[in-house]
Amino acid sequence: MKKKVILIAIAICILAIASAFFILGYTIYRPVSFDHSQVFFEVKDGQKKTEISEGLKEKNLIRSAKVMAYYAKAVNANLKSGLYYFSPSQSTKQIVAILSRGDISEKQITIVEGLRREEIAQYLDKNNIVKYKDFMQASDGKEGFLFPDTYRISASSSANEIVKKMTDNFEKKAGGEINRDILSLASIVEREAKKDDERAKIAGVYQNRLNVIMKLEADPTVQYGKDTANGKNSLDFKYWQAITFADYTAVDSKFNTYVHSGLPPAPICNPGTKSIDAAKNPAKHNYYYFFHLKSGEAIFSKNSTEHNSNKVKYQNER
Repeated sequence: MKKKVILIAIAICILAIASAFFILGYTIYRPVSFDHSQVFFEVKDGQKKTEISEGLKEKNLIRSAKVMAYYAKAVNANLKSGLYYFSPSQSTKQIVAILSRGDISEKQITIVEGLRREEIAQYLDKNNIVKYKDFMQASDGKEGFLFPDTYRISASSSANEIVKKMTDNFEKKAGGEINRDILSLASIVEREAKKDDERAKIAGVYQNRLNVIMKLEADPTVQYGKDTANGKNSLDFKYWQAITFADYTAVDSKFNTYVHSGLPPAPICNPGTKSIDAAKNPAKHNYYYFFHLKSGEAIFSKNSTEHNSNKVKYQNER
């Protein structure tokens, strides 16, 4: 009798273990359904396996978050961040394999305001999106039209496709027809302004100077000219480096507005909507000069005498 009880207990244990393995295998190898519709899913940098599993379960892409987290740990899977498309017809094993390989469907890039195209090319190359030289070739003549924004792009996107997405976005968000002069002014404002509420006022300073045929004397144009000469085709060059007083006249560039009158021949960076709006609608005032304090606040002056006086007045805050 005792032997029979032991045998029954062993049989129950074996059955329980077999059932557990069956359920585990069923959960890992069997998809949720045979629906092939694509569901977008993002894995963020630093997310834990449990968080990723729970997110997939919430989107009904896996049968069990706990089982997936256990399985991913058991096979020592390194789940890579990125933008993916999964379907309920894929098994947990397949999804873990895709995440481990990093077979992303899309990539997300963020282009901030005020970058020149070389900086965008550096960013894309360093993030393994496209090669520096390919983007430079595709974006030739497009400075100013590469709209700063966050983009979701196909993992297989070419440099030409990325440039088209950015220029199409420019046409959509920049607000109608924009001539190159407005865009050139907007690019200067983008590099000069520290605060949003001062963009139109800064644009007004430059517009006033243009109206009386006065040189713009915008520092970013000198930086642009100097950096163009020094940083050509360099993946590691740091743009917008500080300039010296001597650079105002020493930098031999058609973009140097301390030497040449009027606007530069093309935009010096890729401005955002706020700077474009400021260039379209510059504030009306009588200011022709300004400089910035350490706080980012701009001090405006009506003439050179007042400008120099303000420099002395605020010398400890500059």
